[in-house]
Amino acid sequence: MSNNPVPTYNIGFFTTGTNSEYSILLARMVTQVAKEKNINLINFLGGSLNPNFTFSQYKYQYQCNVAFNFANTPKLDGIILASGVLASFLDSTDFYNFYSQFKSIPIVSLGVNLPDLPSAYTDNKSVFHELVSHLIQVHNRKK
Repeated sequence: MSNNPVPTYNIGFFTTGTNSEYSILLARMVTQVAKEKNINLINFLGGSLNPNFTFSQYKYQYQCNVAFNFANTPKLDGIILASGVLASFLDSTDFYNFYSQFKSIPIVSLGVNLPDLPSAYTDNKSVFHELVSHLIQVHNRKK
């Protein structure tokens, strides 16, 4: 008999893949937290949505998008959207249309503040403002 209790939740993690340092780090952190919380994490590495085909690394990414079709199942208790990478090539309407197809499942956004979803994100605009202000005020740099 195992000492590990049966996972209590099945959570889908939507991301483009693990082909960049950021994506790898993000996947590791989500996996680590899932293990700590005894959550069954199902990775949906669906590639870029509407990728820019002028970059060779995105040439066949659209073929990976089919992975997301397997998420619309009652077996998932929730979805974590790696929205920072998923929305890279989409405007807000197209991204909304993408994740809205999964609205029957609770969804959270990781990376982008989405007004209709619980979101964990960094406010880069205010951080950038603070950094520039620091350089101007403390280090006497010019605008």
